Amino acid sequence: MRFIVRFLIILLFFVFSLIIISLYKKYDNIRNYKIEKDPIIQILKSIDIQKIIPEENIKNKYGLRSTLKLNRYERLLINKNASISNEMAVIILVFILTVIIIFMGIICIVIASLTSEKEKINSLQNYYKSLNLYDKEACFEKTKLLLENFKNDFEEEFLPEYAYHSHKLYTGINKD
Repeated sequence: MRFIVRFLIILLFFVFSLIIISLYKKYDNIRNYKIEKDPIIQILKSIDIQKIIPEENIKNKYGLRSTLKLNRYERLLINKNASISNEMAVIILVFILTVIIIFMGIICIVIASLTSEKEKINSLQNYYKSLNLYDKEACFEKTKLLLENFKNDFEEEFLPEYAYHSHKLYTGINKD
């Protein structure tokens, strides 16, 4: 039962992380959509760079855009393409957290199995102790029965003669 509960908790964290990733992607897409719909970005996208500067002077599109000192939105897009994106950072972070949670779940399962093994050993020890007590009680009963049989045999074999002699002895004493 503990294993099932821990598994469900790990599964819940995993589903929660996937929901966070999907919500962040939707948010990031909306934000990028708003930036791309900016009128300045639209104008810059529609410009044909080769008409403005000959092709031999174009080193790369990022260098050209930075030499033309375009608006801050375009620089943000260039920087975003050059480095790791926030979306990717969140995905990596959630992945690492999920791996840590799964690792903790595995450790919990191992601890639970060791605990159940210890409980099993304790229950077996208690069972053997009860058997041992039962054996002691059975031994006591057998000893008691043996002593009763010995007493009965002793009374049957030796006491009648002793009783006869003691009766004779006691009656003789009383007559004197």
